[in-house]
Amino acid sequence: MLEHIVGSFMNSYVVFVLLLDYFKRRKMSTIDKILVALSISNIYFACIMCVNLLTSTLWVQIYSNLHIKQIIFVLTMDAIVSSTWLTACLCVFYFMKIKTFSSGLLVWMKMKISTIIPWFLLFSEVISLGCSFLTMLPSVIGQRPLDNTSFVYSVNKTSEASGANYGFMTIAFFSVCVPLLTIIGTTVSTVFSLYLHSRRMEKNMGSSNNVAAHRSVVWMMTHLLFLYIIIYLVMFVWVFLGF
Repeated sequence: MLEHIVGSFMNSYVVFVLLLDYFKRRKMSTIDKILVALSISNIYFACIMCVNLLTSTLWVQIYSNLHIKQIIFVLTMDAIVSSTWLTACLCVFYFMKIKTFSSGLLVWMKMKISTIIPWFLLFSEVISLGCSFLTMLPSVIGQRPLDNTSFVYSVNKTSEASGANYGFMTIAFFSVCVPLLTIIGTTVSTVFSLYLHSRRMEKNMGSSNNVAAHRSVVWMMTHLLFLYIIIYLVMFVWVFLGF
């Protein structure tokens, strides 16, 4: 609970600073739009996780209502998937800004990145909400509710429930697979490109402030990648072990 509360306050401070700057200048940069959306998504995620912890600890009776269980579950999945897609959007932005392209399509995307990103943000939210509702299909089709809609998902051992759990896991996997692969691909490609560029710069004229700034961005992308890998490894191990 303390972790989620602290995270909410930190992300709220980021949103406050960026929006305050926007109201002063009446203009918001593309990267600020991404950071505001990601910070709000993180606040949403922290709030949903607090609700899960409180209800599963202090108000277990609430899960006797199927509709409430499904609402909490959909909101939880939406928060998780939304944060991943928005992080992928952030990595795509830095990837397009840092790398140099020769292909026509990628060059066009690089030039239009400020126009593309707002649509990417909207697409991320729509796809995350859609995937969250799709995770309910296996249980609805099987006419059985999911055993536990809190973040700590419980796996039923009966064959019918196992089929619903397998369907849920399949949809949940593909919901986060695309953005996670996007984060991996853009981060690895950006790291490799920056490494080659840094080597060329050191041979020709030494290091530059531009390379140093790009290096800090790449470190952030790398940290985000490892963070999401750890999160999803823990989540899938937790589910498969049936805790």
